[in-house]
Amino acid sequence: SCPESLLTGSDGIVDWRDLLMSPSDALAAGAPGTSPYVNRGQMIKGIIDDYLLAPDKVNGTPKIDDVIVCPLTKAQSDVEGQLRFDGDVLSLDASNVDLAGVKSVTMR
Repeated sequence: SCPESLLTGSDGIVDWRDLLMSPSDALAAGAPGTSPYVNRGQMIKGIIDDYLLAPDKVNGTPKIDDVIVCPLTKAQSDVEGQLRFDGDVLSLDASNVDLAGVKSVTMR
């Protein structure tokens, strides 16, 4: 049989407050605050903070830019920091709208 997950509670649900916050902050936010994940969440949050969200020492931007955003966008659009979409990204067409005299809305 598969081993039981180290992150889910007895009900199979991860309480993100208990996972990512200190016990006192989690309790204040409405979670049990009992540290059921044995500091795994704080360890994961520390890694994310240190390796992805901390500012780069050279240019001051979050490290996630160099690690994820720039390579991802360069691969998709051939330009770092830019995503290219062919066609509509958002399309809304609402008919039979009766709001302050407006009868239809089209947005692209």
